[in-house]
Amino acid sequence: MLTLLAVNEQLSCRELIERLILLFNRSVDPIECKTTNSIMKFFSDLFADQAATSDAVLYDSDRRLIVEIISRELSDRATTDESTTAYLSLLELILRSQSITSETCPRIDELQTVFRAHLYAENCLKKNRFIINDILRQHYWLSTNDMPFYL
Repeated sequence: MLTLLAVNEQLSCRELIERLILLFNRSVDPIECKTTNSIMKFFSDLFADQAATSDAVLYDSDRRLIVEIISRELSDRATTDESTTAYLSLLELILRSQSITSETCPRIDELQTVFRAHLYAENCLKKNRFIINDILRQHYWLSTNDMPFYL
């Protein structure tokens, strides 16, 4: 949280979000150490905050753009790729915030295709399958009749 306060003194909120979305879109992490992607962590913390901080910082178009980026990243990665877990977790947090609905969700067909591919893949990571099932249970409009559910 101190990071957010320090950033607030140097940048406007709008400039910060624009820069973060640009870096997120390019899969660039400005922090050199090889741990969790700092931008992914920032967005995860932002959406995990129950005080609706994301509503004060992000426009609806920002959320839709982030979902589009996640959708593209998930489509480009194998079902065994460890980084898909972070993208799926972030997507779950965004959807949980109720800011994305069936009417406003970009690339809904692409997300359904990705979910289907993960659920049918024998080598899909269990934690990814679990996250996808949680997303589908909470947001029925993302599921299709041919999607299997696994526990």
